[in-house]
Amino acid sequence: KDPEDARRRLIRYDTMAAKYQAIVRATLLGGLEPAEWQARQRVAETQNGIPTYTLAERLHRALTQDYKRLMSLWAVDPRRAQSLARAGAIIEAVGHHVQANALGWKPYAAYDQAAAWIKANWADYSTYKADAPASAITLKAHVLHRFCGIERMRDLPGPGPQPIQAVVKLPRLDNQNREVFIHSYPQPLAWAMQLATLGADRGGNPNYSDAHIIRRVTECCILQGIPTPSKGWFSGLFAKPNVQRLRAGYRWEKGSRFANKYTAYRPIEGALHAGDCWMMDGTRINFLPHQSADGTAKSLYIVFVFDVYSGDVLGVSWSYSEDHVANINALKMAVSTSGYVPYELVFDKFPGHNTEQFGYREKGKVLSGVCKHLDSKGVRLTCTIAATGKAPIERWIGTFQDVFLHNSKFYYGQGIQSTRAAAHRTPQYLLAIARQAKADGWDYDQAWREAAYWIECYRNTPLTHYSKKAIDTSPRLRHDTSERPLAIDVRPDEVVSMFWLTKTLTISAEMLKMEVFKEKVFYPITADTYPVLRHHKAVTVRYDETDLSSIMVFDATTDAFLCAMDQGAATVRYGIEKPLQDEARKLFLADQRKIGDLKEAELASMTAGADESILLYAAQNPKALREASQDRYQEERVADQMKARHRKPNPKPVVLTGDGTDTIDLQRFAREGY
Repeated sequence: KDPEDARRRLIRYDTMAAKYQAIVRATLLGGLEPAEWQARQRVAETQNGIPTYTLAERLHRALTQDYKRLMSLWAVDPRRAQSLARAGAIIEAVGHHVQANALGWKPYAAYDQAAAWIKANWADYSTYKADAPASAITLKAHVLHRFCGIERMRDLPGPGPQPIQAVVKLPRLDNQNREVFIHSYPQPLAWAMQLATLGADRGGNPNYSDAHIIRRVTECCILQGIPTPSKGWFSGLFAKPNVQRLRAGYRWEKGSRFANKYTAYRPIEGALHAGDCWMMDGTRINFLPHQSADGTAKSLYIVFVFDVYSGDVLGVSWSYSEDHVANINALKMAVSTSGYVPYELVFDKFPGHNTEQFGYREKGKVLSGVCKHLDSKGVRLTCTIAATGKAPIERWIGTFQDVFLHNSKFYYGQGIQSTRAAAHRTPQYLLAIARQAKADGWDYDQAWREAAYWIECYRNTPLTHYSKKAIDTSPRLRHDTSERPLAIDVRPDEVVSMFWLTKTLTISAEMLKMEVFKEKVFYPITADTYPVLRHHKAVTVRYDETDLSSIMVFDATTDAFLCAMDQGAATVRYGIEKPLQDEARKLFLADQRKIGDLKEAELASMTAGADESILLYAAQNPKALREASQDRYQEERVADQMKARHRKPNPKPVVLTGDGTDTIDLQRFAREGY
């Protein structure tokens, strides 16, 4: 590249091979060597020592090459100095063209031609329109000032050429008119800033427009007899960066999206591993409304549990509102499917976040419910209401809508406040698709299945398909293959303790009965669970409100796990289903017989060592029982007397001596009672 003009390319002729040099000579140099071609070019481009460029060529050279020697003449911003240098180079190029061709300073032909060229090409080289001498009259005045020392064609010869920096200046340089209203008349500035920063701490937040502030200050200046600043003075005041910074916090209130432009922040680095942070949030899915069970039109609401590192959706809950039940169910799904809890869980103050079931209490209050269990596992709980508190999941919800839900025919667009061109479907399309949805029986089941399908599409789609991030793996794969140094593993019984509801029930009629969502359910004691529950009158029950087919039973005192019980079904006595219940009835009776056998065995083991003679004195006992007991008692008494009367003598203990005579061991005799 040309070091002076990056838009041009230079050729190093002397290092090229002979065959390529021949091609250059034939195509670019007319068959001549470079030195010979340059010599002929210089002769052709000069006349009496003066180059014979056209005016357009001179102007082009001025904007691309000649301006560089003038840049050091202005001590301003480099970009502005470059713009001023180009303006000065144009003035000199026009003056040299007039001199070289003896056109005279008075005719306007050259100036008109140059002004038209500048107007067409200046924007390609500079963004400062005010620096370009765009009109023929202004250009002629500048050329005369530079080459003759006069501004108009009156007295020739003039005092002599003037330096280019005296001709080309910054607009309004050294103009002190604006400073008059700061030093001599400070009231307009004070009044303008008071109205511009009239925030909540100063009587309200009216957010006056600039035009309204100008009118109010102008009226005050007229009433006070003070010179009135121009509209340009006010515009310059409100455009200053320091004034915008001072005004933003009061005009739009601190923390708003308009004031955040001038609010300092520190960049936040994302999570490094899966399980470092989960975020939980809910949103309404903008599908066509469907008719609910109560006959009203409702929209589907989804609560997501989002892994910040991988972007994977680990838990989902469908409902009509964002309450604590929906959030707990989504979190329960995430923990159950992943097998761990994160290092940090971020959520907002959704309706019911401080209920006993979820249990997040601010300002030092004791945690309960799910939050208590999570805290005991070491999970860091973060409840935020800031707009940037859950930025990753908020951005993901927008991406999910724009990239995936747009493919669904039942999706009607973003919220009504969105100003994006593609945020809303046309009324004609909505009318047609509403008719089709009604014909297809669009309901709650179809709505959540449609949303679930697109969620799975997102989870299995690599990010490079729709994002600028160079990640060619899907969120699900990225989560599954990531290390989890900060994740906390949980067992299935811990999941039950965290998320299942708890009730204390009394065993009645050999079953546990309770009512959930106005539905009465019961769990009978079977032959498998009787040995564990026979010692308990009341137990603690944990159950999943979304699946009542089984429950977990714990000791009411020690909270030790006892058993699991399956839901029972009532016997159908009437109707067409009665024959189908006969087998279930037989199974129930067989199980009850097993329980009866267990009870008889237990009773027998408890009464095995009893003395039944006490039954003789119990007049309330049956006669047959008393007679049988008396017979057994008489038999035992007779047997004892016969044993005492015909007692066999015990052998005497003897010790054999060495000489063959027997001697009695007196100590052993006394010890054994002979």
